[in-house]
Amino acid sequence: MRVLFIGDIVGKSGRNALSEHLPFLREKYHYDMLIVNGENSAHGKGITEKIYNSLVDMGADCVTLGNHAFAKENIYDFIDRADRLVRPENMEPRNVGSSARIIRYHDKKIGIYNIYGNVYMDNATATPFETMEQMMEKYPCDIRIVDFHRETTGEKYTFLHGFYESCAMIVGTHTHVQTADEQIYKGCAFICDVGMCGAYDSVLGRDSDEVVATARTGIRTRYVVSQNKGMVCGVVVDIDLDSGRAESIERIQLLPNIEKQNVHAIMNTKERRSEVKMPVEVNKDLCIGCGACVDVCPVGALQLGEEDGKAESDENICIDCGACMGTCPMEAISQK
Repeated sequence: MRVLFIGDIVGKSGRNALSEHLPFLREKYHYDMLIVNGENSAHGKGITEKIYNSLVDMGADCVTLGNHAFAKENIYDFIDRADRLVRPENMEPRNVGSSARIIRYHDKKIGIYNIYGNVYMDNATATPFETMEQMMEKYPCDIRIVDFHRETTGEKYTFLHGFYESCAMIVGTHTHVQTADEQIYKGCAFICDVGMCGAYDSVLGRDSDEVVATARTGIRTRYVVSQNKGMVCGVVVDIDLDSGRAESIERIQLLPNIEKQNVHAIMNTKERRSEVKMPVEVNKDLCIGCGACVDVCPVGALQLGEEDGKAESDENICIDCGACMGTCPMEAISQK
């Protein structure tokens, strides 16, 4: 059985890159199972039902999540009926969704587990070790694949040494930086981090100008996803069905043609904003009309509508600074 695992999808750039390159990956590897991490696929944080459905339409057999799983409020509307979506088992809240997907392939039950690290991670409810032990009992299967969403390499290697005998594949997600330590460790395919599907010319998929400005001024801003062309990172793993052990792992990194992007990279922020303007739009279904965005907008591009009392944006005035997105308590504002 051949498994293609795709790393954290970051925003529209990552989704577009995956959609563009997936036919090539399908033709080259003839994989039997596609697993993608979609926790950052909606504007860089969280996932929506529309995006989840689009990943399923691409052929995803399972969509894993991570620390931003519940960043979009409307996930509660569909997570319990999204049978290919899994969220970390040991992370708050615990009363919604599933943390494992069991797929029958030939005469074997393949279990895909989503587990959360403890080190430098918020909202963890238990250690990865006790969580894994509980999940093996709760979701029995023949072959186990684990998406271990965590920050540090040390915690990842510790988990590998604790569970290599029980798993055919343990892959790390979360940091967005692909590591070069892919290996078959005593029959278990392993890599510390698969990497991301997101803008290559960026800071972990985030707009580099915004990140640098925040670092220089110390003023926190909303996570602004880079619009640059995306890269695709993943691994392909071959698993022997009879033994249940991994036989090979290949690291994948597909980069965009960045010649044109390099020209944009040397422009200053003002020039880039004028050439590729990204005004904001308001989701009226989420907006509660609190006016926080109106108060924070530096150019007066946002006003509350006279009829419905909800925020409205004038894209001719908007300078896409992102201040309103960082202020909105309902996350009702996003870039077009």
